[in-house]
Amino acid sequence: MRNALICLLVLCLTGCGVKLERPAVERQSFLLRPERSGMVTAKPSAAVLRVGIIDIAPPFDGRALVYRRDDVRFETDFYNQFAVDPDAMVAVAVTEWLGQSGLFRQVVPWSAAAATDYRLEAQVPALYVDFRQEPPAVLLEMHWQLLRESDRSRVLAVDCRERVALAERSPAGAARAYREALRRALARLEAALAAASI
Repeated sequence: MRNALICLLVLCLTGCGVKLERPAVERQSFLLRPERSGMVTAKPSAAVLRVGIIDIAPPFDGRALVYRRDDVRFETDFYNQFAVDPDAMVAVAVTEWLGQSGLFRQVVPWSAAAATDYRLEAQVPALYVDFRQEPPAVLLEMHWQLLRESDRSRVLAVDCRERVALAERSPAGAARAYREALRRALARLEAALAAASI
């Protein structure tokens, strides 16, 4: 009797045009490629720079966008994510940005088999969308250090804390704010390297 009622209910719902399945939610992927503008350095250094480890702290080191809801609660967005792991994405952005800056004779990635004079590394303790106040904003913190390859001594340290409000309250709006935050951090790093006259 119970099975017959279930079958009857399914037939009724189907006959009335009611869909029993939810529409699929599409996953979106975003790639951060900040564009550098401005003049290159007139007299580049003869040094070669290697972009080393970009150490992004958990839980921000995965591909999913991370939202901070309050002082203790973070959420990851399964459906909206970076196209590649954020440490690799930032490393590529840094290599391209500084390679176009004219500050060094050459800027190479971590994996390059090249003799280098300096190594640039970064720690990223924060990379998330902050919903604790209005409007929501991307928060990016980066601690850079430039090391001399010959003795691993620190030549320069640069701290960045960039907060960029979302112009649009959506994953795409968050991706644009992430890109702008990274652009500001790279511009700040470039200015510090230029002032240090490496």
